[in-house]
Amino acid sequence: MSRFSRLLLAPVVALWMGCSVAAPSAASGGLHPGPAAWLEEYWDVKPAKLDEFVTRYRQEVYSLARKLPGYRGYTVLTNLPDPAAPSHPNLFGDQMIAPHYGIHLNGKVETGRVINIGNLLRRTHNVVVVHHLQTWADRDAFRENLSHAYQKAHPGEEYSEHLARTIYALANNFWEADFRLIETGLEVEHRPAQAGDDADGLDLEPRPSHTGWYKEYFDVDATELSAFLRAYDETYTVMKPIPGYRGVTIVTTLAPDAAESARTSYGNRVLGAPGELYVPQPGMLMDGTIRTDTSINFSSLFARTYTLITYYEVPWDTKLLPLMQKNWEALGNKGGRIEHVSNTLFPHARNHWDMQYRAIETSFASTSGEARHATVELGGLWLGTWDADLTHSTFNGRPPYQSGTMTVTAEAGVTHVVCDVVTASGVAFHFDYRDPQDGTDVPVTGNPYYDTESTVWSDPFSGTRTERRRGEITGKTLFAIAPDGMSYTANSSRTTPEDGHLYTSVILWKRRAQGTPR
Repeated sequence: MSRFSRLLLAPVVALWMGCSVAAPSAASGGLHPGPAAWLEEYWDVKPAKLDEFVTRYRQEVYSLARKLPGYRGYTVLTNLPDPAAPSHPNLFGDQMIAPHYGIHLNGKVETGRVINIGNLLRRTHNVVVVHHLQTWADRDAFRENLSHAYQKAHPGEEYSEHLARTIYALANNFWEADFRLIETGLEVEHRPAQAGDDADGLDLEPRPSHTGWYKEYFDVDATELSAFLRAYDETYTVMKPIPGYRGVTIVTTLAPDAAESARTSYGNRVLGAPGELYVPQPGMLMDGTIRTDTSINFSSLFARTYTLITYYEVPWDTKLLPLMQKNWEALGNKGGRIEHVSNTLFPHARNHWDMQYRAIETSFASTSGEARHATVELGGLWLGTWDADLTHSTFNGRPPYQSGTMTVTAEAGVTHVVCDVVTASGVAFHFDYRDPQDGTDVPVTGNPYYDTESTVWSDPFSGTRTERRRGEITGKTLFAIAPDGMSYTANSSRTTPEDGHLYTSVILWKRRAQGTPR
């Protein structure tokens, strides 16, 4: 059996997902943003040519892609059986309607049965190649940059003609689809390139793995996305301790909010695959023999069956459900976890099914140091105007606010925070400060609880503000931004200025839509 046929998926992307209102820091194994664009190529490779395809793809495509600015590696998966272990991967049978706990048909009627679209989808391809790109501007330029890189090394030759001879001839068909990465549980790695010339100073050398790679498909409506992600966080929490588990990574065809759109250069694109069945693809050969310059875009048939995919990696034959129940109970929960997720997770999805692959190799880098620093430096997702949701907030040691509004803006080298509060007694106070977000103690004007503060962000979702009064630390506030960037919690503990008694609060702040009046 060949080397490539035996390799299984690497520590790539476990679909990320399901943060509660706050995502834990990357350092603690929590979920965090990654490269924005997740480009999937679906290949129907001639099975006898799999090893040759992988070798040639690495030589003819990946060798060029790994040098392009903004490129963050690739992942190669296959659903072809491992000759040494024919049950790997698990193809989940041929039934179109199959038992699965918790499923709610159309998000309404609990049926305990999936509509197994994966049974159809898996017959259209046998290899998936995922390209990871930092921003959508990098994605837009990807194909053209590949062509330019090839032509620079081979003047006068068309890259599409070269691929027709070397790659397309090994496959029956190929098409592609774009997804937006919501978040990932893979740690941010800061590794120097071996030769100093991989994209943006990263080491993108492919590496193998020997575990199973799961794809969970969910049909989640945009209005249910935040609730779904919060519910999925409980699943992620009980899967993290499983030996050998890596990830999760979550991707979607749903558009991002305004903050993420600006951060990732999203623009007005449409995610997923084109709506047409036949898509121009220079160099393409049907069945590897007949030149058509056209891809058969099977994703056009399945586009309305799902909106979200989670990826995670676990050792083969891991008994997931008993281990997840055990971890659920270890957190102090009572009763059955399956019954719980049947009531809290699956009602947010119209359908769900599973697919499994084995990995050939991956070089996925969850983000670059430069991109991550830029996101954190000015508070990242915290920028915007926020209103306190006092019906979902708690106060101990002080009566609740009547109202609260906060505006966070980026200025030259600092974040400017302006807050207006009306207390329970009707007293209004206004405070503001300008913070470089690097731990520097800066003045605060107008706040009776602290006259200086310093804020640091451990990742784009998690920050800590240390509050001082007359030089003494009198409180801390933990910021936790939701995965969709539309809300955050401020969990505060501080002493009061008049008598020093403890005052704690957990305040939910919601992002104000653009154009909404005060």
